[in-house]
Formats: sequence, C-alpha cells, structure tokens
Amino acid sequence: MAIVGGIVAGATASYVGASLVVAVGVGIAAAVAYDYAMDALMENATVDTMGGRNVNTKDTTGAREVVYGKIRKGGNILWQDVAGESNKYLYQITAIAHSECQSIDKVYFDGDEAWSGGVYNSNYFETNNLNIVKIEVKTGTSTQTEISTATTGTDTAVDYWVNDGVDKHRLSNIAYVWTRFTHNTEKFPNGAPAVTALIQGRKVYDPRVGSHSESNPATWAFSRNPVLCLFDYLRNEDFGASIPASEFDEAQIESAATFCDASVGSPSRTRYVCDGVVNTGQSIRQNIKNLLTCMNGRITYAGGKLRIEPAEYVTPHDVTLNEDIIIGDFTVTTKTPRQDSYNLVKGTYVSEHINYIKTEYPQQSSSVYEADDGGIHTLNLDLPFTTNTIRAQRLAKIVLLKSRMQSRIKAKLNAKALDYRVGDNVYVTNEKFGIADAIYEIINCQIGFDSQVGIYVDIEAKENSQATYDHTASTDIDHTAGQNINLPDREIVSPVDVSSMNAFGTVANVGGAKFAKGVFVTWSAPSGATVNRYFVYLTDYNATGTPHWSTRLTTSDSNIFIPITTDTDASSIRIHVVTESVSGRLSNRVHKQFDDMDYPSPQEFNEHKFLYVDDAQTPPTLAQWDDAFSFAPNRGDRVTLIELTSYNVVADAETYYYDPPYTVVLESKYDETKNNQDVFFGSTATATAAKILRASDLISSSYENIAYSIISTSVTDSNDGSTAQTVDVALQPYTFPQITLNGKPVGVASSAVRVILSIPPSWYNNATLEDDYLFQSVKVVVRASYGGNTTDTEVFLNGYVR
Repeated sequence: MAIVGGIVAGATASYVGASLVVAVGVGIAAAVAYDYAMDALMENATVDTMGGRNVNTKDTTGAREVVYGKIRKGGNILWQDVAGESNKYLYQITAIAHSECQSIDKVYFDGDEAWSGGVYNSNYFETNNLNIVKIEVKTGTSTQTEISTATTGTDTAVDYWVNDGVDKHRLSNIAYVWTRFTHNTEKFPNGAPAVTALIQGRKVYDPRVGSHSESNPATWAFSRNPVLCLFDYLRNEDFGASIPASEFDEAQIESAATFCDASVGSPSRTRYVCDGVVNTGQSIRQNIKNLLTCMNGRITYAGGKLRIEPAEYVTPHDVTLNEDIIIGDFTVTTKTPRQDSYNLVKGTYVSEHINYIKTEYPQQSSSVYEADDGGIHTLNLDLPFTTNTIRAQRLAKIVLLKSRMQSRIKAKLNAKALDYRVGDNVYVTNEKFGIADAIYEIINCQIGFDSQVGIYVDIEAKENSQATYDHTASTDIDHTAGQNINLPDREIVSPVDVSSMNAFGTVANVGGAKFAKGVFVTWSAPSGATVNRYFVYLTDYNATGTPHWSTRLTTSDSNIFIPITTDTDASSIRIHVVTESVSGRLSNRVHKQFDDMDYPSPQEFNEHKFLYVDDAQTPPTLAQWDDAFSFAPNRGDRVTLIELTSYNVVADAETYYYDPPYTVVLESKYDETKNNQDVFFGSTATATAAKILRASDLISSSYENIAYSIISTSVTDSNDGSTAQTVDVALQPYTFPQITLNGKPVGVASSAVRVILSIPPSWYNNATLEDDYLFQSVKVVVRASYGGNTTDTEVFLNGYVR
C-alpha cells in the first residue's frame, strides 16, 4: 500500500515517521473522498534560516543544510589545522551545503569578495605574486575526489586529511570550500575570517524534460523553480519527506512549474523563484511551509493525489454554483475574523541587492483597510526563500489582498459538483443573497452519501479575485526605499448602460478560413471604474418561447462576437453583461432583448476561394490571384472578396469570376449557374477551352518520362439542335511555374499536360438559348504511357454560351 494511500485509509500505525508527519501536516484525513488545502502561511520557524547564513559554525552534530536556488551562505567548519614555518598557514574546510550542487561561484571573507570562478581578488596577492590565500571548491558529488597537494601546495602536516592513508577524506555529497590562509595581521587583523560562498544549489528532477529520469539523479539539472524544488524535497528519502512520486499528480506538477517560470512585470522577471536553505534541524512540516512562501503556495490533496499549487488565478469552473445544484444548507459569512484579516503586511527576506543580507522588504499597507478595521492590524510574513525585493513585495501584497476577500460560503451540493476540487474557482449565483456571478475559491471539499439525496458534496469557499494575483503593479518600489505602499481604494462598479447596447446577426471569421454565423454585440463602457473585463451571456429562445443559457464569454473590449452553435436560429435573444473592475469587483447584471434576428449563412465563404480586402466592391487584380493561389487564373475561376471590420466581422462580400476579354466580372455571390465552367463561348468566332492536368491527376504515383495521347473524344451534351460535331482536340506539354517563398524556390516544378479544345461557330449557330445560356460538354479520353504501363483518364471540358 502506498504511503499516502495508507494514511488516507486510516492505516497510520505502519507509517509512523517523516512521511506520516508530512501527510498529517498537509491535511490528509481519514476519509477517502476528502480534499484539503494546507495553509501556506508560515508558523514561527524553529530554526532561523536567514539571520545566521553568513557566519561560520563549529558543531560536530550540526544539522545538514540543503540549498535550493541561488544564495550566499556560510557553513559548518569541519576541520582546521596549522602547518608551515611558525605555523604560518591555517587550513580549513567549510561545509556549505549537503548534496550535489550546481556550482560554487564566489567565495567571500567577512563579506569581501576574495575569489570568483577561480580568479583571486588582487587584495589577496602579495607583490611577489604569491597567494595570501588559496581556495579550492567541491560541489558535493557522490564521486568527488579529495583535495590534492599537487594543486594546493599543502604541507606534509596535513597530508593525512588531504590525500594520505587508506581512507581518503573525499566528503562525498558535501559541497565545501577548502582554504589555506597565510598569517597576515594587515589582511586578517581579527584572525581567520568568516568564509561564505555564492552557490547555485541542488539539482532537481524536472518531469517536463524528456532526458530526466525520476530515479537517476545524474540526469537532473539545477533549477530555481519553486514547484520543482518542493517536489524534490517532498520525494527525497535522505533529508526530505520520502513521499513516492506516484502519490503526486505529475501533470499538475508540470503545469505549475511552467506557470512559475513565466516572465511577468516590467522590467520582466520570472514570476516565482526559490532561493533558500532547508535546515534538517527543523521539522519537515516547517521546511515545507518555508518552501511554499516563495510562491504563496499550498499543497492540496485531491482525487487521491498530492498537488503543489503556486498562487495563481485559475479560470472558474464550467459548473456554476447556483440554486440548481444546492440541495441543503447554503450559508454566507460576509466578514472575515479579525485574526485572519490584515491591513499591513511586513517581514524580512534575504536581499540579493545588498549581498544576501537579511533585511526588511517594503511593507504593504492600505489606509482604506486601516480605516475599515479601526486601527492597524499587522501580519509578520517572513520570506526565507525569496531574495528579490519586487517578488517579496508582490508575495506580501497577495497575502494582504487575499486576507481582504471577506466573504465565505458553505454549501451542500448535488452530484453535479463532483468535478469540483480544492483550488477551483467557481461562479456563485444566489438571488436570495444577492450574489451574481461572484468568484469563490474552494478551500475544502468533501463527498458523502445520504439515503434521501444520494451522493452529495460539501464545500467551503472563499471570495477570490483575479486582480489579487497581479504581478505588474506600478506600486513596486526598489530596495532602497522605505515608504509604505497604499493599495488602490475599493470602488463601486457601475453597470453597462442598457440603452447603449446593440446587436445584429452577422458572419465572422473565427480562425483561418473558417466563418461562423452569430451575433455581434456592442455597448458603451460604464464610467466610474477601470474595467478589467466584461462577462457576456446570450440567452436564446426556442419555438415555445422557453429561454435557456447557450453561451457565456468574456472580453476586455466593449464589443464581442458570439457564435450561434444551435442548429436552428433563435429569432429572439437576450444579451446580459456584467462589468468587472481591475480590483475584481463586479457590477450588477443588466440585459436587453433583441427580436427578429436575422443570420446570414457562412456557407459561401467556407466553400469558396476567398481574399481579404479593404473594399469588396473593387475587382481583384491578376496579381492578387497569383499571390493568393500561386497561379494565374483560368477562364471561369471564381474568388470571393471579403471585407472585414477590425473585429473580424464581415462588412461586405462580393464574388468575381475571370472571363477574358472582360477580365474580372462581378457575379452575384448567390448565383451558381456559372460554377465550374472551362470556356465561355462567343457568337461568331472559334472558342478555345483548355484544361491543365498534372501527372498526379492521371496516375496514382509519380513517374518521369510520361507520354500522353488522346484515345477518343465525344460530345456528351449538346443543346444546339445539331448532330455529332467535329471536335478538334490537341495535347500540349505544360510545366507549372516554380513556386517561390521570400524569393527562394519551394519544391520542384510540376510536370503536366494541357488539353486544348477548339469549338467552331457551327456548334452554336442557329441554336436556341435557354435561360440566357447554352451548356456544352466534351469528353476527352487521355492516355498516359509510362514504364510499359498505360492509364486512361476521362477529362470533361464544360462551357456555356451567354
């Protein structure tokens, strides 16, 4: 039985230890169908992993420290010895981190950079170019070798530690700095300095990378991604929680990691980054909580799997929580308890801007919230895995704004809510409480069974807003400033003015060459608030006048095209609009009904060749045909010119055909009588019809050196009242022109044959025209000979007299 599965089932006795502690800490209860989110806010740390980073310790039983991301830190002095004349050399090994790290980039002495990538600071060279210090680093691989006297010039007094004896001291899986100090009272007036290092930490498994193997650390790579770092800690059997990878929703882990990697803000920076130290001297639960702070994250248990979720606004669930699915109690709490609601958030982080020193980030506050609360209510939020001041501010601001999401609901729902899980956002509508499409985040979810109602779902949810998760706020300040940030005041959001709403049936381009019928809706933006987006609903009515919801869309513009997906057109529709401000506040819903709607068909656009143009009434040029279709037009070819508005809605459309000597002739887009004609006969002269056949039109495979011949010709349809006519047919070799793209040839010029048919005036002399045209068709059998094989193909050339 899997560890987490055993805990869920209640078999906890077998799993007492770190994994059980984590499972209980994450909140996995005894009920199988139970989703739970672990609180992401830190408790008071049992070990300060920030304030003591840049010092050295001597502790034979010291806890191991694991570095995730990029930080500067000191370590535990594992060994010291003196040697040389008058003991002028002090040798020291300082353990920086447990397990293999990516690199040790810089070494500092009491905060002064002494070594960078193998290059010494000039302060640590004497005039005769001899090192005052010598430095070697090891990154903590399992196979790393010992420090060699050949490269460091160590004295024989320390040979045993360095490379002598049967058991060599390689310090496997420990990243460390080896130093040799030369006694120098000018450089080191206070004795041996504190040794610290700028380090890129542990390599981790990334399920998104195909070359990574979950069971083979040699394939892993360094990453500052907080989801991947926490995923590594939770799985690690050496110093972590030892939870098998099979207990995690790996697809969600990949998605969450990608979300953290995204660039946000201006100047652009990675959304969430993990830079800090895991200290094995404190509880696994506390280490998890510390790791979660750098993404304001949480661990949820849903659907039998663990999920790592950074602070993220997710699109609300398709199933709306309304009266249709509520089967029991529905309670609303409109005021958050004082202990959970803050108007000022402050704390510390380790600043990369001032050489990785613990300092305070600019506190996040709101005078509006303070007035609401009748005084200052402070949350101390330390961020031990954050080193950037802008990220620290945004993390603190998310916590502050989430604490002001006052409303909470509890509800018992029917089986339609089975798709809900912890972390989902849902639209909540309840007329009794005056709630209209408010967004709530599910924080607790439990499935049960009742003999009266069957399967039910109990949920608890908290008000949420997309604006809470903003990473582009102009209120960010740099690390040198110390003032507070006053967050935007709340505003009352005005609804859209119903009288400004208009709608009409139309056809719109919905991607590529695909058109759809639908409704184009416009309105005027309301005053008094900065609009984030609109929620737009379309209700249509069937033949009996019964309304039903058919479409719900969002837009940031004051207009939208709503496709009609039903088989029958609704003659009466009702459009509803809700305004959302940038702070996530919603207006009241307003609506307007439109009757006698008319929808043009997109059929003619989806089935014909077309060009996008600025003016559909201007005939296309031959150059436009060639640019669009890579060939000059043949007589009778058709093209529809489509004129679109800036919203991809069809403003005008006209169809033209090519008909020398008239060149391009306007044709009604609903007239099909001239479709697929190869020749247009005149009245007094011989007419010529021609059709080009590619080799692929005659044989099923490509073949060179094809010979073409005519086997037979016959008139299959004649309306001229005469008997069989003389038919003059000839074949002419033809090569398609070479296609180019950006001035370079594409593919190979295709071989073909041209079938030429000459029609004398006698074919239509004395003929009676029906409906202003006379249709003629000639069948020509063309034989292709290749490699001892022959293939006969019937070719029809069609034409009409106008």
